Amino acid sequence: YPNSILFMIDNTSVVAAIDKGRSSAFLMNQVLMIARELIPPEVAYRVMYCPSGLNVSDPTSRFQAVDVNEAVDRANEFSQLASLRGAHFTVR
Repeated sequence: YPNSILFMIDNTSVVAAIDKGRSSAFLMNQVLMIARELIPPEVAYRVMYCPSGLNVSDPTSRFQAVDVNEAVDRANEFSQLASLRGAHFTVR
């Protein structure tokens, strides 16, 4: 799909809220509302749970240095996992 986005998220509560389109948490609902405004209607999106150990951005979100080769290895490993679930994307 040329106009699609795959969000790889390591927080199951966020994945569930996006799947449902709502949350019991007020702030999460505000974030979902903003996201709906920012993502054009012609763009399809999916969310997929990504274990923290395979999440390339996890170390930087914890203010840790990232080894580029390790990040590529993690991304390739997740790509294999994602393809088992029907998602197809390229690691660049």
